[in-house]
Amino acid sequence: MTARGMQRRAHLVGSFPAEDARAAMHQLLEAVGDRLPVLPDGETGERHHWIIHIIEGLRRHPDLEVEQDGRWADYDDRLVFKVRRGHVLTGESLDFGHVTAFRASYPIYQQVRGPAQTGFQGRPVAGSADARPTPPPAPCGASANSPPEPANPPPQHAQHPPIPARQRRGDRPVEDRPGTRHTR
Repeated sequence: MTARGMQRRAHLVGSFPAEDARAAMHQLLEAVGDRLPVLPDGETGERHHWIIHIIEGLRRHPDLEVEQDGRWADYDDRLVFKVRRGHVLTGESLDFGHVTAFRASYPIYQQVRGPAQTGFQGRPVAGSADARPTPPPAPCGASANSPPEPANPPPQHAQHPPIPARQRRGDRPVEDRPGTRHTR
């Protein structure tokens, strides 16, 4: 309680050590309850190690190859990728798993949230590579098996040119975009 007799709101960041999203949400509501306006899904499962699962998953991307392997001991000992020669990397080809995680945990949120929870922290961020428009929270007490598909198409973001693989030829300058010179 604050000096005025009101409870302060809480905002939780990061993963929560629970078996799954349902357990995480129940435990968080039990511990923080009405002080928690935005309920997270706990970032359980493979997401509990921050972004490592996303980066490790890029090993399977057909347009990327490992430039430097790493053990994640520190920021210098990490996995680094480069675009494969002759390939093009586009945002449409990236899937970081945010939408899949949202679709799995949002129905649970709709079932377990209380009157104080007006938002869901697991929603994909607009502009992220695999974000899709997501519906607003349903009224408290409503439930659904899956979030409804949006009626409107996703907003059009600025189109950036694809990132081409550089064609290295010794130390000569390499043209990989019109008007741009790179040296090795």
